[in-house]
Amino acid sequence: MSKHAASRLAWSNLALATVFSMLSLLLWSVNDRSQLLQQVLFAPAFLAFPIIGALVVSRRPDNPIGWIFCAVSLVVFGLFAQQYAWYTLLTEPGFLPGGVWMAWLGDWVGIIGFYLPFSLPLLLFPDGKP
Repeated sequence: MSKHAASRLAWSNLALATVFSMLSLLLWSVNDRSQLLQQVLFAPAFLAFPIIGALVVSRRPDNPIGWIFCAVSLVVFGLFAQQYAWYTLLTEPGFLPGGVWMAWLGDWVGIIGFYLPFSLPLLLFPDGKP
């Protein structure tokens, strides 16, 4: 993959993660307003990994740590999927399709995306090799 294509892919991933973060905040505000402040404070923290990943990949596309940090945007999608499921199954039952499937997907994607930045970068940190 060329450096330009890798850079575009990484920045597109960041844009998509930002959109899912905003949609997650919107659904969270409809589902439960009592914890909205917590979500607003954690949203930039969840976007920090894709931002750093996009910066690393745009300059060094051969570095696997940049790609791992880009993949952490799965956490943001997992949050969106959980909020979508909560809205579909509890707030307005049956209003949107696929609530059970999104709950399952949100749990699995969130778990993978949450543990990914804590395991692989520690193994690959100095030079990208275990």
